[in-house]
Amino acid sequence: MTPAPANTRFFIPPVIAIPLFLWLFVKPGLGPLDFWWSMALILVLAVGMSLGFDRNLFHRIQGKGSGWKPGTVIAAGLLSAVILYGVFSLGGVLLRLLFPAAGAGINGVYAYRGEASPLRIALLMLLIIGPGEEFFWRGMVQHHLVKRLGPPTGIGIATLAYTLIHLTTGNPVLLLAALVCGLFWGLLHHFTKSLPLVVISHTAWDILVFLLLPLNS
Repeated sequence: MTPAPANTRFFIPPVIAIPLFLWLFVKPGLGPLDFWWSMALILVLAVGMSLGFDRNLFHRIQGKGSGWKPGTVIAAGLLSAVILYGVFSLGGVLLRLLFPAAGAGINGVYAYRGEASPLRIALLMLLIIGPGEEFFWRGMVQHHLVKRLGPPTGIGIATLAYTLIHLTTGNPVLLLAALVCGLFWGLLHHFTKSLPLVVISHTAWDILVFLLLPLNS
């Protein structure tokens, strides 16, 4: 088998992973696995492929060259998660006021928790889902799109792809949430140049919004 050209091989992981993400939201889940195990499995596959096709991804995961000190990375990541949570808190209130039916969409997001225990969800978010999504979407997909197309177009396409994988949920509120999150973390990664910082932001926000301070009440 002839190897893929260097200028296209970086897009093989997303071409394989994106249909899996789309299918994940149809059932949700893959076969006998529930949503959370399925999401973790897809991300392990996506990140594993990405590391295989882009050996420099490992250095970006380590935050090399960003110039940020570890303590600052943690503090900035947590602060950005709190800011994003505040945006969603305000946005949830406004959506319910302007579009009363949006409440059902917000509640629908939390239906994905299913029968999974909060501890299992928290551990998967902390160890696989939060880091994996950033390694893949910002560390791999956005990185190479920006490298080839420039920041505005690259960030825009990466954000759009991240949003559209939620299309099969049929939930406009979840699509809007994915758009806001994708743009927020995309810009955060672009301006900080620190993948670990964005990983902390994403993971902390996930745990805040899904487990600690849910917005579906």
